[in-house]
Amino acid sequence: MSGRSRVCLLDEIGLVFYFFRFANGFRDGMPDSSPSGFGHMVTNMNTINAISSNAVFSSAVFSSARFWNADSAKAGSARPLRFCRVVLLTLLFTNVMTAARADTSGDAGRNIGGDAEVVRITVLGDSLVAGYGLPPGTSFPDALDSALSAAGFKVEVVNAGVSGDTTAGGLARLDWSLADDPDMVIIVMGGNDMLRGLDPAATRANLDAMITRLRAQGVTVLLAGMLAPRNLGADYVAEFDSLYPALAARHETGFYPFFLDGVAMDAALNLPDGLHPNKAGIDEITRRILPVVTEMLAGLQG
Repeated sequence: MSGRSRVCLLDEIGLVFYFFRFANGFRDGMPDSSPSGFGHMVTNMNTINAISSNAVFSSAVFSSARFWNADSAKAGSARPLRFCRVVLLTLLFTNVMTAARADTSGDAGRNIGGDAEVVRITVLGDSLVAGYGLPPGTSFPDALDSALSAAGFKVEVVNAGVSGDTTAGGLARLDWSLADDPDMVIIVMGGNDMLRGLDPAATRANLDAMITRLRAQGVTVLLAGMLAPRNLGADYVAEFDSLYPALAARHETGFYPFFLDGVAMDAALNLPDGLHPNKAGIDEITRRILPVVTEMLAGLQG
């Protein structure tokens, strides 16, 4: 190969690399993963782009000058073919890297070594879930997330609690609550229905509709029950208390009989209003419900 041929070949390689860098150098948001080998090179292309930016641009200027200003007629007639070759090689290389990037991005949220995927858990509820009266980061979903992570589960727990919400409100915003595409939903609702003296039949119908829609989308459901104060009358108490186990049995969902078990009526575990758990109360709720959640997660991840 003559010296001039070698220069032309180097010019073409330089232009291919420059065009490829131009096509890929302005993309952000690369997957946050740590694959090895070729996948590592793909997911860290921004680093390569940043390092090579000035050098590639400079070489591209000189390569372009030599490419378009060859002084022989033979070289001039070959320019269109050489340019097509540069474009085709650039497109091929770009497509290969794009496909590889798409493949590695599929591992986002997943351990590359083969561990289970991250499980998204949405806790749908009222003020008991929202963290009423508590400092930020100390709500039940926060405590559950920490406890599950400490137990070795790869989870992301989303707080979908709205203070003052009833089961009718929970049903109305169900689609919004599912925006994060959860694998599992814990329903903690009905307390405000009971405090307002709403018909237990309506509470049951709303919860039934929620569970039905969740199950239809393949979402695992854990229903946390509530208990009515005895001063509401025997008939109301019987109808309200029984709707939770009946729904869990009908839909074959996970069931935790009483969300405030071990916390209700204990002044040391509640805020001054006597209705909402304090930080210690949240920790106690989390401790008690954790075995039920971990058992369901084991089934999901197994």
